[in-house]
Amino acid sequence: MKITFECLKATGFRKEWAGDRWVRRQKTFEETVNPFNKNADGSIKSREQVRASVNAKARAWEAEPAEALNEG
Repeated sequence: MKITFECLKATGFRKEWAGDRWVRRQKTFEETVNPFNKNADGSIKSREQVRASVNAKARAWEAEPAEALNEG
């Protein structure tokens, strides 16, 4: 028996200076809605909680300071 869990994705975008030009970076974050994906208190996350978690990870990545590219 094969069980397929729903995968929720969010993509983060940011621009970084690469020495002589701006570059656009993107990163995709994903989690599945499944009985093993739990909150800190041990309760199973709902679809809305998983969506909020994935979006929060993407927004946090966007807010991180960009790494200096082409240095040294």
